[in-house]
Amino acid sequence: MAELKAKFRDGLKRFVEQYFNEQEGSLNDNQRSEGLALFYLSNVFGRLNPGAISEEPEDIYPLIVDGKDDQGVDVIFSHDTHHYLIQCKYRGQKKTESENEVIHFRDIFGRIHPDVGRDFNKNQKVLDATAEIDWKQDTFELIFVSLSRATDDIRNYENQDINPIDHPDLKDLDDRTSFRFLSEDDLNMEYRDVLSRKTLVNVKLSAISDASGNPWYIYENKKQLRSFITTIPASQIHTMYQSKRQSLFNLNIRNFIGDTSTNKGILKTVAEEPDNFFFYNNGISAIASRVEEDAGTGQLNCENFSIINGAQTFRSISRAYAKLDGKSKDGVKDLAVMIRLTETPNLFKETDFIERITQYNNTQNAVKISDFRSNDGVQTSLAFYFEKLSFSGKKYYYKNKRTKDAPRNSISINLDDFCKAIHSFDKGPVDFFGGIKYLYEINTSGGYYFLFGDKESNQILNSLSEESFKIFASKFFICETTRVKFDDVKKQRIANEERTRSADDNTPLISKRALEGRYLIFFTVGIILRELSHLNESEFHEFLLTEGFDKPSWRTEDKKIELIENAVKLSCDVLINDYSYSIRNRDFVHRNWFREQDTLKRLKQNIINSHHTSLETFYKSFKN
Repeated sequence: MAELKAKFRDGLKRFVEQYFNEQEGSLNDNQRSEGLALFYLSNVFGRLNPGAISEEPEDIYPLIVDGKDDQGVDVIFSHDTHHYLIQCKYRGQKKTESENEVIHFRDIFGRIHPDVGRDFNKNQKVLDATAEIDWKQDTFELIFVSLSRATDDIRNYENQDINPIDHPDLKDLDDRTSFRFLSEDDLNMEYRDVLSRKTLVNVKLSAISDASGNPWYIYENKKQLRSFITTIPASQIHTMYQSKRQSLFNLNIRNFIGDTSTNKGILKTVAEEPDNFFFYNNGISAIASRVEEDAGTGQLNCENFSIINGAQTFRSISRAYAKLDGKSKDGVKDLAVMIRLTETPNLFKETDFIERITQYNNTQNAVKISDFRSNDGVQTSLAFYFEKLSFSGKKYYYKNKRTKDAPRNSISINLDDFCKAIHSFDKGPVDFFGGIKYLYEINTSGGYYFLFGDKESNQILNSLSEESFKIFASKFFICETTRVKFDDVKKQRIANEERTRSADDNTPLISKRALEGRYLIFFTVGIILRELSHLNESEFHEFLLTEGFDKPSWRTEDKKIELIENAVKLSCDVLINDYSYSIRNRDFVHRNWFREQDTLKRLKQNIINSHHTSLETFYKSFKN
C-alpha cells in the first residue's frame, strides 16, 4: 500500500518539474507558489470535491491572481454562489507557519471588498475574480495551504469567528464563511486519500440507546442486506472528524461545499436548540463492508466505513462543537444525530448497488455531476466502441467512472474531458452556459441533452449507433490534436509579444490573457472546419467521415495535421484580436469575456466574415 506512505511534497516535486520542465531547485518563488496552487487544486482539491473545479492545470491557471497587488490571496474561484479564496505558501521542510501570515489572510475581506477595501490597490485579476460576488448573500471558504507545521494558535483559528467588519454587506460574514488551514501533515492525509480512494476507514460508533434501552434498530431484506438505524452523540462526530478528516467521505460523490444556508441552520440549531436537533435534521447515511454488533457496550464496529450523505451535517456539527466553550459543550456533547448505516459485504464488487445508494441518498443536492451519468447507455456505448480503437500500438480506454483504473500502456479518455471537449467544439465551452452543473443536466435545455438527446422523444439516447460514435470520435480526436498544437502556438504568441514590448511595460500580456481558455480554441477550430466543409459542399458530419477523422491513424498524416495547425493559428489570431478590441470597453471584465455568449457570437462572425480568403487557402492546401 504505497499510497499510505505517499507524501504530498514528493508528488508536488514531480508535478512542478514536469509542468515547468525544470528541476525543482531551479524554480523561483513565483513558480513554486504557482506550482503548489496548481498541484493542490488539480491533484487534491479537485478530486476530493468533484464538480467544484476542473482537474486540468490549464483550466485552473486563469484562476490564479497571485502577483503585485493581489492583497494576500493566490487563487479565487467560484462554484455557483460559493467562493473559494486560497493562499499557498511553499515552505522548506520542518518549517512552522507564521501566525501573522494566517491572521493577515483571514482579514482578506477588509482588503478586497469594493467599498471597505477601496484604499487597497487590487490587480486586474483580483478585480475580475470578485466582480460578480454578491457580498450580502454569497458564501466563502478561506483555505490556507502551507508546506509547514501549524501552531496550536493557528489550529484554534479554524474554530474562531472571522473578524467582524462594520459594513451592511458583511455583517453576518462569519455565518457565511469557513476557514481551513492545511499543514504539510494535512496535505499528506488528503493526498493519500486521493491515491487510495478505495481504502476506507474503520470506525467504532457509540450508539445512544432509545427510551426502551435499545441501542439500534435493524432492517434486513431477503438478500440479507442490513441497515442499522441509531443515533450518535455530537461529541463523537467531532472526535471522528478531527482524527479521520477526508477519509470519512471517500465514497461521497458530492463533497462538502462550504457554509451554505443549510450549514448555517445546522450551526444555529446545534448552538441554540440542541434538544431539537434530531427532529430538525435528516441525519447521516453511511455504508460499511462489515458491521459487528456489541450490544453490551452499545458499539457498532464498522469496517470500510464511508459517509455517503450528510457531509454538511457531519462537518458543521464538528465545527459548531469546536467553537463552543466548556460549559456550552456540556450542553450539546450528547446531542443526538441520526445515522443510517448500511452493511454491504461486497462493497467493492457491487458497484451498481453502491452507486444507486449514493445517488438516491443525494437526490436533494442541486449538483448533478458526471457520476450520475456514468452508467447510462451512452457512456457504456462510448466505452464499448473506444475499446476497439488503438493508436501507435496503444488501445484506447474510456473512463466513464472515476473509480476505473486504465490498463497499463493504454490511452485513457476521461468522461469529463470527452463531454467538455465535444460540447466546446459544437456549441462552446460549458462556462458560457452554466458550467459543470449545466453539462450533466438531462432536461431539454441541459448540456447532456444537447450532446446525447433524442430530439424526437426528448429523452437521452439509450445507446449510440456506430456511425454516431464515429462522429463523436472524429470531433474528440480533432480536439486532442488541437490541444497539442495550441500549446505550441500559444507559447510562440506569448514569446513574440514579450519580445516586442518595452522593458518597463508591466501590463498583462494580451496574448496570454486572450489564450487562457483551452476549450475556447476547440470552439473556434470547430467553426473553421465547418466552414471548410461548406467549401467542400458537403454536410459537416459527412466531411468528417469522408476525410477519415474518425480513425486515430489520421493523426500521423501531414496534410491533416497541417490543416489543424493552420486552424489553430487562425483561431489564435481571432481570439487575440477580439480580446484586444473588447478591453477598450470601459465596462470590460476579463472573466466575463470567457462567460458571455456574445463572445462566442462575435468569434464565429469574425471567422465567417473576415477570414474567407484564409479558409480558401487552407482548403486548397488540404485538397492538393
